[in-house]
Amino acid sequence: MSTKKTPSVARFVDPHSGEEQTVQLGLPLQDGNIRYEGSHHKGHLKCQFCNAAVREQRSEISLAGSSAKGRGAFFTPEKQHDADCALKKQTPSKKPRTKIDHTKGYRVHVDTSQFSELFNVQSGVYDVTKGGRIASVDPDLKNRESYRVKSAADFIAFIEKADPKRLNDSVIIFRNKAWKWEEVCIRYGKEARFKEVVERAKKADPSEMPLVLMQVDHPSMRWGEFKKPFTTIRSEEFIPHGRDDRGFKRRIIPTIEVVNGSTYGLAMTFSKAGSVFVMGLLKVETWTGDYITEDQAIVRVDRAAQVANVNIANLSKTVTAKTAPKGAANDDAPQLGLKFS
Repeated sequence: MSTKKTPSVARFVDPHSGEEQTVQLGLPLQDGNIRYEGSHHKGHLKCQFCNAAVREQRSEISLAGSSAKGRGAFFTPEKQHDADCALKKQTPSKKPRTKIDHTKGYRVHVDTSQFSELFNVQSGVYDVTKGGRIASVDPDLKNRESYRVKSAADFIAFIEKADPKRLNDSVIIFRNKAWKWEEVCIRYGKEARFKEVVERAKKADPSEMPLVLMQVDHPSMRWGEFKKPFTTIRSEEFIPHGRDDRGFKRRIIPTIEVVNGSTYGLAMTFSKAGSVFVMGLLKVETWTGDYITEDQAIVRVDRAAQVANVNIANLSKTVTAKTAPKGAANDDAPQLGLKFS
């Protein structure tokens, strides 16, 4: 009978902020843990139970032709553990694993440390236990099925795989809160979401700008535009936002600000007019004209992974087809069952 091994974990101490997170080798990720990334975490790791510096010991490759598996990667001390380290006395936990409630929405953890240090704030819905582990303090989160996303494409892949009946009840774990799905997924056809997040962003401190996965319909952009320090891409579709203090119309313009836009991947993404989902932190800049006021809802982008092409009609069709009656034609799918929200 096979037994599952406890994954190897360590404490990552952020060299800039001093904040700590639990990094893990291997999958699946346990509650509150983040995946170990050598380029970001190496050199800043400590034992879970003492202050000994640790490092990753790479996995051993199994012998050719043998059915025996090599040993998986694990964390090991660079020198030795402290004399009173509790790891030496630790015994495997007998606590049963939390049973997943498949009637509830998902718990989506956003791991975007490769984009910016602004993304590296530990979520406050988790706390460090006496044993040094990070665990959820919100009972509602503990038995939700979890996913981890690192890019806009990951979000779309999650939407395509998710159960539509549970998708809109999902929560997004980012920084110190669990955000509702509709507070993060901002798209056309859901004007109230644009209005809510824009007003929230106006009131937010610079360190608390909201995370969004925002749809932007964009014009075609020439390669020369991406040789500038930054390129502003304004949506071709605006969202009415009531009237300003003068009584003139007010509107929201979804906007992407591409930084260091000479990246080939970004230039190719915007070379043809289309629709994208952009993932990032939202800021709002307000422009007042003679007869109109515009709230520019801006997401700054410096990595191709923050942007993914999307066809909402096809995405809705993919999601809806899962709930359509058996035997229904594909062309009937958008009118059947639940639609992507």
